Amino acid sequence: MCYKRKTATPDTKIDYDAIRAQKNAMLKQFLQARKEAEQAGKITRKPFIQETF
Repeated sequence: MCYKRKTATPDTKIDYDAIRAQKNAMLKQFLQARKEAEQAGKITRKPFIQETF
């Protein structure tokens, strides 16, 4: 079987700065929500490695 590309290559350039800005905004929003949840006591964490000594 012969597989061929059915879509054309994009003519526009990818705006990596906009992608980076969106990623940073999402990360900042997530960290803010996490901080608020930790302060409200909704998130607890425990270490991965528990010592049994």
